Amino acid sequence: MVIASSRRLAKIREFETEVDLSVHQMLAELSACDWALVEGFKHADLPKIEVWRASAGHAVQYPGDPFIVAGPPTAPALCLNPSVCRCSISTVCRPWPNSC
Repeated sequence: MVIASSRRLAKIREFETEVDLSVHQMLAELSACDWALVEGFKHADLPKIEVWRASAGHAVQYPGDPFIVAGPPTAPALCLNPSVCRCSISTVCRPWPNSC
């Protein structure tokens, strides 16, 4: 089934029996694309951008998650790996070698 308007298109696929798809199986359902933004699969083996702020009261996931490739410049744990990019809302990702 496809739901479409002049501004949106949504594809709905129904299965004959209940199915628990992995994030990789869901992504395989997409047409060829350069990238997909996925939310809600923090434990999946996909490259991730960690969004974190100290005021939330939670620890950063990096360095415990080897799939995190970028994160906020305010996360002190990111200083441990120079291959991780740092990002802020007002800047573009850049290699970490800058001081923390």
